[in-house]
Amino acid sequence: MKAVAKAYELALRPEFEAIMIVRSHLTGKKVNRSAHIHQSIDDLINKSRMGRLLGRETGCCFQRCVGMDALNALSIVTYNIDEKRDTNYFINAS
Repeated sequence: MKAVAKAYELALRPEFEAIMIVRSHLTGKKVNRSAHIHQSIDDLINKSRMGRLLGRETGCCFQRCVGMDALNALSIVTYNIDEKRDTNYFINAS
């Protein structure tokens, strides 16, 4: 729990905001990067930077990777399903 808390603590520190916070493509609001669907190469680079930062700060597994990867995988899968089946599972705010 301390490692998860550290992800939110670092997001509140101005020097780490560019790594830990991103503007949601769904809501337009600032969100923790660990809850964001990647939209660009810069998102992927900053995901890597976030992982390195959390690893340095916690010295342990910070419990964010599996959830982030699952959200991004679901985004891709639902997009592909919608394209193939003419359904509307994928959420796209743009």
